[in-house]
Amino acid sequence: MCDKKFYITLHARQRFVERFSDERHKFAHLARCRGCFECYDLTYQLKELVNLHRVHWEDLMYVRLQVADDVRIYLNDTNFMEYTYTKYGYGRYRFLVDGDILFVVVEDLEQTVLTCLNVNNPVNGSSCIANFVKRPKFGKKVSK
Repeated sequence: MCDKKFYITLHARQRFVERFSDERHKFAHLARCRGCFECYDLTYQLKELVNLHRVHWEDLMYVRLQVADDVRIYLNDTNFMEYTYTKYGYGRYRFLVDGDILFVVVEDLEQTVLTCLNVNNPVNGSSCIANFVKRPKFGKKVSK
């Protein structure tokens, strides 16, 4: 299908299903709450869904990763990088954006996809504006 040069972590698959799949409406409660009995039940359902259809979710993510643009503006955002460093450690990061999805990729021996975030939601008081990320780049042809 496409060149699979990324290693996708379990956490990234779970966040993709939770935030960007057709099943995301079922898991919307997890974004607001982290401790009630419904959260435990939804977390279990999420793990089962991801494990049951692992190849399907990875194929969807690979397609999005192949067409994603490398956006370096996140490297200059102090709040976002502080969050990234405290959560995932220090390393060389790439930020791939495709539409409304931001893939956080660490470049080690292989390109490991750590998580995926929504471009429209600020993280840790991030100053990156979604419209700035989505605007056409200088000298790049805009596809219609």
